[in-house]
Amino acid sequence: MRLFQEMFGNIMKCLKWIFVLALIIVAAAFPKILVQSQPPPVIEVPYLEIPVTLDGAIVGDEWSDAVMLDLTFYFYDSETKELLGIRTGRIYFKHDCVNLWICFQIEDKVENIDGSYIAIFYDVSGDMAISSGDDEKGMIHPDRAFDNAIIPPPDYYDEDVNLGGTNDTQGASEWYNKWLTYEFVHPLNSGDALGNDVALNPGDSIPALFMVGDEEFGLENYSSTGYYNLIITPCPVGGELLMVNVLKAVSYTHLRAHETRHDLVCRLLLE
Repeated sequence: MRLFQEMFGNIMKCLKWIFVLALIIVAAAFPKILVQSQPPPVIEVPYLEIPVTLDGAIVGDEWSDAVMLDLTFYFYDSETKELLGIRTGRIYFKHDCVNLWICFQIEDKVENIDGSYIAIFYDVSGDMAISSGDDEKGMIHPDRAFDNAIIPPPDYYDEDVNLGGTNDTQGASEWYNKWLTYEFVHPLNSGDALGNDVALNPGDSIPALFMVGDEEFGLENYSSTGYYNLIITPCPVGGELLMVNVLKAVSYTHLRAHETRHDLVCRLLLE
C-alpha cells in the first residue's frame, strides 16, 4: 500500500509539473504585454568579479558586484481583473564574458509552494513584443531550469530540446524567511540557433522582460514587467573567467536532447 501511495504521489507531482509548463505555454502564446513603443530603461550588466554558488540563496557578498533592479509585481485575476495581490522583488545580473548570471528574489509568504516560477523573455526578434523567434529562459520552483523557444502558430512555443537544441540553463531555487530566491546561469551565446537562443557578446544589448507566477494566486494569473534593455558591458582587458560552484547537483537530463516535455518533467521528478 505504501509503495502504491508513493507511486500515486509521484504521478500527481508529474501531472502538476506538466500543468505548470502548460500555463507557461499559454503565457507565451497569449502574452499580457502589448507591443512596447517607448524605449526601454537601460540595465548595464557588469563583469563578474565574485564567484557564485548556485544554491538558491544569496550568501555573503556573492551578488554585491551585480547590477540590482527593484521590481513590483501586480497579480490580477485573468477573468475578473480583480487585484489578487502585490509582490515586491529584485533581480541581479552580471556576466563573466561567457555566461549571464541571474539572481531573482520575490516575496513568497507561504513556505515552499512548489510550482511557482520566473521567466525571462529575450526579444531576439527585435519587435519589442513576445513573438516568434524569441527566447525564454527561467526556473520552476524547486530547481527546474527551462529553456524554451517562441515559435510560429499553431504551436507558439516549445522546449529547445524538442526543436533539436539543448537546455542551456541551469540553476537552483530555495525558499527562506518569506522570500523565494532563484539563481541561474545561461550562455551569452550558446550557438543553439534551433532554440532561438540569444547570441550575445560583451558590448551587445538585448531587450528583456520578466514574468512571475505565484501558485498562491493561481498560476494562470501571472504578472510581468515591461521591457528593459540589457547591455552586456565590455570585458576588462586581460579578464579571466572565474570559476563558480554548483552546490545543488544539476541532473544530466537537463542537457539531454530530443526528450519530450512529459519525459523530461517526469524524469526530473522521479530521479
